[in-house]
Amino acid sequence: MNSKELLSDLAESGSYFLYDTDAILEHALRINTGTSKLFFACKANPLGAIIQTLAKADINFDVASEGELMQVLSLGITGSDIIMTGPAKSDALIRLGLENEVSVFVIESRSQLELLKNLSKEYQYKPQILLRLQLQWDEDGENILGGKKITPFGMDLKTAADCLSDLSLPFLGFHIFQWGNILSIDKLRSIWEYTIKVCKTLYPNFHVLDVGGGLGIPYDLTEKKLPWNEVDKLITELKITYKLPEFW
Repeated sequence: MNSKELLSDLAESGSYFLYDTDAILEHALRINTGTSKLFFACKANPLGAIIQTLAKADINFDVASEGELMQVLSLGITGSDIIMTGPAKSDALIRLGLENEVSVFVIESRSQLELLKNLSKEYQYKPQILLRLQLQWDEDGENILGGKKITPFGMDLKTAADCLSDLSLPFLGFHIFQWGNILSIDKLRSIWEYTIKVCKTLYPNFHVLDVGGGLGIPYDLTEKKLPWNEVDKLITELKITYKLPEFW
């Protein structure tokens, strides 16, 4: 059956989604230049064909639930290519991550850190960790997630400092979720520079900055696409300027 016949057959059977995995692979290879470490948030679309396609481009995977973790593992993705996120990680989810040697856990609270520390002793496996910070702009600005109120995701600077003073797990750096759907390179520069400076006040020689949310995409004809080459160039500049080894 050729593609035209397939589309006709699908149309007659009702609604459907059609994914061009060749285009997905081409795009993933184009943006995965090595300047930054890229992750696909499986919550966006856990379809097996998409995950397998992105794996071919050496994209890593972000999981936030037992279902997402089991899905990527069933497709041959190993723990070394997985980061575990999520503000409410259950005992069962953390155990599943440790059993499969997930390489990095994002820690969002003191209690989550204590749970991971205790379970890692039981499993005799120490994953690397990122501390997720909850940042806020000055009084005239907005919260980094938008709005003027602190959200329950991540920890404040004092809590993070307390965690850093008593670490028994390998510490990589910080995870900070930025505003969503940013289409301005200048806005990205402002946010990323701000976050790097804040992180350095806590731990001057941290290794990784994980900026969390993805880049913006145009939703109507009045918006312009954010050029990836400009993003790539900006990340390179920030890594050099602030002596930052890795940008995720």
